[in-house]
Amino acid sequence: MLVIVVGAGIAGVLAADALQRAGYDVTVIEALNGPALGASFANGGQIAVSESAPWSKPGVVWQSVRNFGKADAPFRWQFRFSWSQWRWLYEFWRNASGERHRAGAQRNLELARYSQTCLQETRARMGNAFSYEDRQQGILQLVPGENDKNYVDPNKILGAIRPNADVTWLDADALADQEPALVKAINEKKIAGAILGMRDETGNAALFIHKLVDDLKDRGVAFRFSERVQRLKTGYVLTDQGQYRPDKIVVTAGIGSSDILSGLNIRLPILPVKGYSLSLDILDETKIPNASLTDLSCRLVISRLGKVLRVAGFAEIGKGDDVEPERVSAILARIDSFFPGAVDIHNPNAWVGFRPMTPDGAPIIGELCDGVYIHSGHGPLGWTLSHGTSQALADLIVGKAPEIDMASFSPFRSYVV
Repeated sequence: MLVIVVGAGIAGVLAADALQRAGYDVTVIEALNGPALGASFANGGQIAVSESAPWSKPGVVWQSVRNFGKADAPFRWQFRFSWSQWRWLYEFWRNASGERHRAGAQRNLELARYSQTCLQETRARMGNAFSYEDRQQGILQLVPGENDKNYVDPNKILGAIRPNADVTWLDADALADQEPALVKAINEKKIAGAILGMRDETGNAALFIHKLVDDLKDRGVAFRFSERVQRLKTGYVLTDQGQYRPDKIVVTAGIGSSDILSGLNIRLPILPVKGYSLSLDILDETKIPNASLTDLSCRLVISRLGKVLRVAGFAEIGKGDDVEPERVSAILARIDSFFPGAVDIHNPNAWVGFRPMTPDGAPIIGELCDGVYIHSGHGPLGWTLSHGTSQALADLIVGKAPEIDMASFSPFRSYVV
């Protein structure tokens, strides 16, 4: 049986892997000229199990208003006369209540744990030679100190830590012992401590995808790059280079998924949310932390990937694909204040990508109509969640009950938790 997978980012390539292992003949169609050239290209590198909660947390809307127009604002939007955007923002706002956020956080945490198990199984299958600049050293969420404009009382953090969340608190002294590269920022009281996600890990998602694509080609999966899907329906896919008559179709095209499905009169609540990524050459490894960091003050992710420091973050709605110099400068200033002389801030490799986000912060997985499936909407958690959602999708297509409850990820769910 033939399955067409539309999209060769992390969600598409992992879906192809799971479906090939389930016994299907798989062809992957990608409009760009290679894999991992969309949102997967230069993400922050975190497998963030402990940070998998939706962005729609209490206070996020007010925070975005308070920081409106600031160069280092974690969240910004540009007003547009778009009904779909306003509906998305309304549902996002409704999800930003305490009870709904807690429910969404628990849902995502369970999926993230399952997804990490699937990733570990992939590593075991691929063998020791399968390396993608991965590190299993946890993620440190840096809590702003007294001299940071977004100071948070550590006692509030301690009170919010759940006993079963796979995290622990490190005070300033413990953090300094674990990560000497942070001593300067700790002494300047820019950092009060950190939440350590003990089971979290990091890796180069694009490198992982390229290596998995090579393996899939050896296993008989066909990849059709620079080929654009023009129309599809049950049992039929038309591209700019030909037509296919598959038994199943899986759409994993990120922010382009809705456009691809428009011929079926299906519109998904997926909004493109712009994010920034800087890759900085490391000049002094002793000044760079070993663990990945999340700077909670301005929501930046900082990960060591080989000889590069990857810094990613910010969220912008309604913005174009230009790289705004003021945003790049804000990121560089933050990194230089924490790690002076550690990286080459004069030659940043800057990039922007668009995360496919849903208003409830959960991916959309399931059958849309006879033989047509969706696997998208992972938002900033594609690298964290796609290992699990890909396996669950393959189970659905085969007719096997997935190991996780799929009701929360159904395309026909209410998008208010």
